Amino acid sequence: MNKIVAALLKNKWIKLLSLVLATATWVYVKQKSYDNRENQRVVLVLQIPENKFLLTQKLPVLYVTVGGPLHAVEELRENSLTAEIDLLQKLGKLPDASVAPQPVTVPISPSDVQGLPPGVEITELKPSRVTIRLDEMVERPLTVKVDRGTDLIGKVREDCEVYAVKAVPDHVLLRGPKSILDRRRKRGESIHPLPINISGLGPNEWHPVRALDPSDKESGLANCLTQLEEVKVWITVGPKKTNRVVKNVKVTISGLPPGFTYTMLAADTYKPLLTVDEVEIKGPRKSLDAVQLRAIVDVADVDDPKEHPEVTRRIRYSVVPKDPKTTPQAAKYVTTPGTGQEVIVKFKAVKEAG
Repeated sequence: MNKIVAALLKNKWIKLLSLVLATATWVYVKQKSYDNRENQRVVLVLQIPENKFLLTQKLPVLYVTVGGPLHAVEELRENSLTAEIDLLQKLGKLPDASVAPQPVTVPISPSDVQGLPPGVEITELKPSRVTIRLDEMVERPLTVKVDRGTDLIGKVREDCEVYAVKAVPDHVLLRGPKSILDRRRKRGESIHPLPINISGLGPNEWHPVRALDPSDKESGLANCLTQLEEVKVWITVGPKKTNRVVKNVKVTISGLPPGFTYTMLAADTYKPLLTVDEVEIKGPRKSLDAVQLRAIVDVADVDDPKEHPEVTRRIRYSVVPKDPKTTPQAAKYVTTPGTGQEVIVKFKAVKEAG
């Protein structure tokens, strides 16, 4: 063992100097060695003025070939290179897109690439230019609609159902690309809220504040629309409804002008009409038992009797709760047929006595 140690220590200073020289030579050679690396990915970032919108769905990826000292090239990491370009600084002036979106060609040079280690240079860049489409940013109103089938997710309580859904306000101001907003307004397209979870909701009126869908399906652009007003979605949830048939609903007349008498006939049989034989209504069982109905024929717009002593009108009756003030909850939850069949109303001016 002592012999081995003695052999290692023999001429130790010469051996140590040789190790130092060898290490220095390796470092020097590595630093002086030149390396190339192809197809290095460069992420392109464009800075767009606030009054413009980039219609291009996805910017192209740039690729560069770099060269430099081996140790410096080895420092490059994936996605470490970017090219951030301010369009106004690069081009000086942008085209007018107030009538229609305009194509813009953006030149790209090696000096635009950032993130290169010291000593590393770009020997090739492709593509050297990209073409994009710019649109004007505008503000336009759109109709807000809520679709029960697609905009509501989850289920309310088992003993309940959704009675009504509406957006408040039902028109909202949006900021976005002119071509998209004008196209949607021209076609009468609406904007919907992002999905609303109604899981477990019970009988009540719920009105959460909701964000609207910022995307545009036709163009495939996401986050292209910004809402400028708050929107609430009013959701009315109540007990599950059932059907009931009410027989012999009394028909009454409303808005009869003074000095008139009237005769009301069924439009299909021409027989006097005093009651509607059957009316089907829908609602919670307790509400159906509490609500009373009447069929109203509104004749408020009949002609003046002095000018037309005899008038005949074909009018549809409306079925409504008889007195919603006494049973407001029942009237609120009960669905009636609304407008019914036509009736014939014959008006006749009453002759003055004498």
